Amino acid sequence: TEIAEIKEQLHENESLLKHVQGANRFWTILDQNKDFYLKWKNATPQVRTHMEKHNKRKVEILNEAADYLNDRGIVYEPQSTMLENTFKRLQSEC
Repeated sequence: TEIAEIKEQLHENESLLKHVQGANRFWTILDQNKDFYLKWKNATPQVRTHMEKHNKRKVEILNEAADYLNDRGIVYEPQSTMLENTFKRLQSEC
């Protein structure tokens, strides 16, 4: 029925919105810590180990954020249009 189709579409839109909000939240976390994150990401194993030792929780949170985005095909790059392009793609799927 038409009502069932509307409910199904609404559910799909709500699910999509949750994904977009999650991606936006994790992107923001990375963006707010971009200097540290990029330094850690590009560091030698020795430097990375040192940074992890002194900033364990921060590294865990940033890795979780990056993993969340990567699992959804989004690669964090500061000041890029990647997220904007992803939002446009997701909106077009609605």
